[in-house]
Amino acid sequence: MEKTNDNIKQLLEKIKALAINGVDGEKENAQLLLKKLMHKYKITDNDLEINKRDWRNVTLPRFRLHNKLFWAIIQSTYDITAYRKTSKRDVIKLFITQSELVEIIAKYNFYVYHFDVDIDAFAISFISKNKLFPVTERAGTPREMTEREYQRWLKAHAIETSKYNYNSGQLGKEQLQLDFEEKEELQWMN
Repeated sequence: MEKTNDNIKQLLEKIKALAINGVDGEKENAQLLLKKLMHKYKITDNDLEINKRDWRNVTLPRFRLHNKLFWAIIQSTYDITAYRKTSKRDVIKLFITQSELVEIIAKYNFYVYHFDVDIDAFAISFISKNKLFPVTERAGTPREMTEREYQRWLKAHAIETSKYNYNSGQLGKEQLQLDFEEKEELQWMN
């Protein structure tokens, strides 16, 4: 029961931080939800410590550019110069308050959308500037080959890179014999 109560308090601390630092409707909804949940679980305002500094887990984005954006937001928001690693690859600990954590996450969620829009625009302009268009007239993104298409490609590639040997003395179904230079080429075709 103690663990569940701690989880509820952590959730309410996050909601309270959002109720204080939120914007417009987000702030109002958080305030209403906070009152309702505090009444339901009989937790007072004094039980919630959102201004207490503590080591808090922060999950970092894996995409390199998103990670840079996240660190820029952290450093521009608060004077954080040190962090601690955890056993998880993408999780660090920062010595911040709950409201600071909520603010960092809210800023990241706001800026990452606009960041991605700008990255897409940059990619399109880079491709256009450097004339990196498809060679064929088929436009679109590449797709993964099916197993059947891959097998057909392997056979065509073997034919393209091998020497043709015709044996006119044999009238069997297979008149085309491929002269493989190494046995390995024959093995991957089977």
